Amino acid sequence: MFKRPKPADPFAVFSETYGIRTPNDTPPPKAEPEEPQPVKLGLTRSHQVLGVPLGASRQEVSQAYKKLAFMHHPDRVAGMGPEAREYSEERMKEINAAYAELRRRGA
Repeated sequence: MFKRPKPADPFAVFSETYGIRTPNDTPPPKAEPEEPQPVKLGLTRSHQVLGVPLGASRQEVSQAYKKLAFMHHPDRVAGMGPEAREYSEERMKEINAAYAELRRRGA
């Protein structure tokens, strides 16, 4: 005559309350974009890459850039193998981006 409702699944109530995903739920959206984005360097990151203080002059920035470019130029490590050359190329990209950012901002 009278039907009693089934008791609620305690895990379902708990997971819904606290936002816990169950294996049957759809996967979360990807946090990373599909294609790589260009590297954006902030003011302090640029200073860190070049190893100059925050209030560095244009001359100090230029000297630090030349020193790092001399050390990390891919042609200097060409005989050490492809891994060393790839590392140097990536490092030079960071150095060039940091230098360009600081020059653009007038440091």
